[in-house]
Amino acid sequence: MVDTVAKAIDLTHFLRGGFKQKNLFQHKMLTKPNFDYVVQCIKLPLQKAMESRKIIPILIYAFLFALRIQRRIGKVTKENTIFVSTHNLIDEKEWFFSHHHNPHNDPMFKTAYDIGIAVTGHDPYYEYLYREHCWQIVGLYKAGKLPELDEPPEELKKCWNVGGKIKW
Repeated sequence: MVDTVAKAIDLTHFLRGGFKQKNLFQHKMLTKPNFDYVVQCIKLPLQKAMESRKIIPILIYAFLFALRIQRRIGKVTKENTIFVSTHNLIDEKEWFFSHHHNPHNDPMFKTAYDIGIAVTGHDPYYEYLYREHCWQIVGLYKAGKLPELDEPPEELKKCWNVGGKIKW
């Protein structure tokens, strides 16, 4: 168990900046008054929007979630997080936007990445679920159960730099 946890945590970036617990994103999100704010003003309303199954409130709240966290606590970076999966998401976001260029959809995708990064970056519960989900996808890939990519719609071809991993 200890070995598994050690592989999931990377203090390298955090320690380079000097060990200051108060600068750790996880610490900021899980201590008062921010913890109460996150639960009352972000998680509960987002949960209600999802339970209502109305997509517009969910999208609005997702966008507000990312903005509120960034304004109140700051941006999630490798320097203020310790989970390897959070660092991987930060790298994946950078890779994705080096290949995807769509002024209409980029704000939505950036918000989605920011939410995923913030959620996995502050709470070991969600970070573990994210890693478990990734391993399930790896398992499907190794078992040959992921379908090949179809020819994309023309709209995507206009927005995707083919130098990325996806090639058609």
